[in-house]
Amino acid sequence: MRKNKVEPNVFVISEDEGLVYIHLSGKHGIGKVSVVDLSDFNKYKLDKYKWCCTKDNYAYTVIGGKVVYLHRMVMEVFDSSIMIDHKDGSEGEKSLVNRRENLRECTNMENQLNSKIRIDNKIGYKNVSENGGKYRCLIRVNKNKESFGTRYDKPEMAALAYNIAIKELTDVYQLNEIPEGSLSQEEIDYVHSVVDKRLKKINSKYAISVNPDFNKWTDKVKKGIHTT
Repeated sequence: MRKNKVEPNVFVISEDEGLVYIHLSGKHGIGKVSVVDLSDFNKYKLDKYKWCCTKDNYAYTVIGGKVVYLHRMVMEVFDSSIMIDHKDGSEGEKSLVNRRENLRECTNMENQLNSKIRIDNKIGYKNVSENGGKYRCLIRVNKNKESFGTRYDKPEMAALAYNIAIKELTDVYQLNEIPEGSLSQEEIDYVHSVVDKRLKKINSKYAISVNPDFNKWTDKVKKGIHTT
C-alpha cells in the first residue's frame, strides 16, 4: 500500500484490494473517506481533482464552476433526471462507498425506497405512521399511496408489513430492522394475511406481477423478521 498526497486530499492506494481510499477535505470532509475501485481511479484520473464532502455524506468536486458528484462520475451519468443509487443504502457514511458494484441507475421511487429513515420519523421504521393509537403501513405504488394495513397494534407489525410487501413490489429496497422476539407468531401470521390480501388487490389494480409463490412462506421468511 502506498500513499500519494495531492493537496488537499490524501489518496491511499491498495493495489492488493484494487481500491483507493480518498480522504476528503472541506468543512464536512474532515475524517471522512470515500472508496472507489482502482480501475476507476486511474480511468478518470481522480487525483487531479479536489474532493470534498457534502453535509449528508456525498463526495464531490467542482469542475468548470459546476458541482460533480463522485458517484455520477464513476457511472458516467450527469443527467440529473437519471437517479443513481447506492445499493447498500445511504445511512451514515454508506454513500461514500463509490465502488462501481455498489452503484446503479434507478427510478425516483426505487431511490426513495432505498433511502435512509427521515430525520423527522419519530417511530423509527420506514413507511410506518401512527393513526388514532394504531399503526399503519403506506407504500407509494405508481404515484399512489397504497395501504398494507392501517389498524396494527404495534409499530413492529406495520414495519413487518412493509418488509413483506416491498420485497414483492421491487428489487430495490431497505428493510426495517425489527428486534427479534418483538412479535409473536400469531402477530406475524396476521400481518402476512393482511399483506397477502392487499398485494392481490394491487396486482389486479396495477397489473403488477406478484410472485405466484407468495403464499408459500418459508420458515426463514416467517420467523426472520429482523432480516436486513
